[in-house]
Parts: sequence; structure tokens; C-alpha cells
Amino acid sequence: ELRGMHPQLIEFLSKEESVVGLVKYVGMQTQSQGTQLYNEGDSGAELEDDTLARIRFPYMACEIFCCEISSIINTLVEGQQTLNGENEEFDTPDQPKRTRPILDLLFSVLFTTPPGMLDDHQAGYLDKVVTVLFRKRPDAMSRYINNDEGNGGSKLMKVMFAHLHSHSIMQILQRLLLPNQSPMMQSEEDDSYLSGDDTGDQETWHDPSGTSTNEDNNGMAGLIRCNWSESPDAINMLVSSLVRGADRAESDDDEEKRLHEARNASEALITIIHNSPLSSHTLIELTTDPLLERLIKCAEGSKVGDKSDSDSSLFLRHDNEMTCAMNVLESIVLQVGGYGTTSQGDGGNLESDENSSAKRASPETLTYHLPHLLESLS
Repeated sequence: ELRGMHPQLIEFLSKEESVVGLVKYVGMQTQSQGTQLYNEGDSGAELEDDTLARIRFPYMACEIFCCEISSIINTLVEGQQTLNGENEEFDTPDQPKRTRPILDLLFSVLFTTPPGMLDDHQAGYLDKVVTVLFRKRPDAMSRYINNDEGNGGSKLMKVMFAHLHSHSIMQILQRLLLPNQSPMMQSEEDDSYLSGDDTGDQETWHDPSGTSTNEDNNGMAGLIRCNWSESPDAINMLVSSLVRGADRAESDDDEEKRLHEARNASEALITIIHNSPLSSHTLIELTTDPLLERLIKCAEGSKVGDKSDSDSSLFLRHDNEMTCAMNVLESIVLQVGGYGTTSQGDGGNLESDENSSAKRASPETLTYHLPHLLESLS
């Protein structure tokens, strides 16, 4: 019906109450017991089964946002959710109801779900909706993500790292941690239904709402300007997600999630490294201690400060934290050697000459550690 340009349906789904309901479905857990969607006393009330309530409804809600109706997207980005408190009946005109951005509700699933417990459906739906928002409303999403008010800013960054076992969450983090100098950005990460150029003409059908914003056609659609890559905590948390996990694994399930977290951290680091100029804060930090030492110790199968030659450092044949760390080290070597996506000359940027004296990543620290690394792996 949406793709058929049904005006009444679009108008209904563009209301704040409707968008709030859709967002709640997007964040609904898909692995739970039966859910009662209606009160038993209501006319036609019935208990919906898990397949309908926890699989189909979130899927349909996500697909509505992926239709990219501008009026619905605008409400999601700019709308407010009314918070119904316990003392709602005592509200007066002098005490208006509390509200919060609907975007806070969208990301609230990351805050309310215990670390490592976010299921693939929740993460996948969130990734798809956020991808649409990044492309359709990049300026507004950049402001929200960089603002520490509400659920944005550093709070959102830290809670995403708590769910890094999810490949979908890793894809969101990867987009946000790419350096702002890199125009490669999100387009290569988008799903096939989002592919296209940056001029806002990606849709294969006309948006009947007629409320598209200037952001949709500003020539910079999808280019998120996130300041997380400049944070001293971001790259440290990403490396920590790769190298520290073995200590947290307590069961087979924990070990599997740990491996997923290490793989995702490694994949994100490799992409960030390949798209970072040598003058970037990220690459400078990764080519100097203590972060480089942590990566090398992980590749050796030992911990920082551990100088013993025990059997715990034996190389394992299967994929593990050691191989993930080796992949990251290989990417660092390639980038510092000038074989990354971003050239050493910073892509011919005119400002590079002026900043030629600025600090740049170098192989000196890596060269210092190299003999011991090769000896440990021989």
C-alpha cells in the first residue's frame, strides 16, 4: 500500500504515535514466549503466536521505514515520544507530559538489552533503519550522534561496543568510526536496496508525501560527520574488544560470542585502517604503544606484561583472537607502506602540503617489536 502511494495510509503512519509504535516493533525481542497483543476482554482479542508477534510485525515495521517515505522518516528523526509516567493521571496544564526524541526510543534497545544478548533480528532491523536515516537525513543524524544529550554521543558509542558480537552493530560502528576525511563512507556498506549515487535519486519509485528535505538532495547524502573517530576512547575500546575477550569467556556460548566480537572488531579495524590517512589520530595511535603492543601480544597469544613462554601461547589452527590480531597488524603494515585505500599523500589534498610537518604514523614502533613477534611465531 505504501509503494502504491496510498495517501491516507501515509498520513496515518507519519503521525508521531504511529512512528513510535513502529519503532517499538523494530526493537521487539524475537526470541521469547508468546506475546499478547490485545487485552482478553477486547472484542476479537486473541493471543498471537511468536511467529506473528515477534517475527512478522518487526519485519513489517522495518520495511515501512525502508520504503523511505520522507514524511515518515522526518517524524522518526524530528518527532517526540510522550512518556507516560506512573502519575500520569495527576498531570496538569502547568506540568506538561515529559517527552523524548523518537530517536532515543529507536536506540533504546541497545541500552535495555544486556551486553551480548542482542539477537540478530533486533540488530539487523536496527541496522537497516539506521542505514536509511544516515542516507536520507545525514545532517540531522550527525547532530544527534555527536550530541551527548539524550542517548546520543559517548553514551551511544559505549553501548554499541557492548553489543559488538553482532555483525549488524559492527557495521553501524564501522561507518561512524571512519575518518571524516574519507568519502568512501557508508555507501559500500549499504544493502543492495540502498545502492545508488549521492544525489538523492536512489529510489526506484516516487515519494508521494512530497516532504523531502534539502538533506536528501544536497549532494552529500549518506555522508555522516561523526566525531567518534577523534575520541581517545573509541579506538582503545575497539582494540580492547579484540584483545581482552578471552578473560571474559566462561562457557561455550560466551566463547562463541567472544569470537564473533573479535572477528567484528578486527573487520572494523581493518576497514578503518585502510581508509585512514597517515596523519589521522586513529592510525597514529595504532602504530604506537600501548595499542600496538596490545595487538602484538594478542597475535603472539600472550598478554601485555606476560614474558613467560608457556604453552598458552601456542598457535591454534582455527580462527581465534590471535589470527584476528594478525590480520589487523597486516593491515597496519600495508597502510603504513602505502598500499591502503587512502594514499600516503592524503589523496592529493591541497592542505596536505601545509600540514606536512604534522605528526604522521610511522613504522618505527612496529619495527622495534618485529623481531620478538617473528621469534614468538617461529
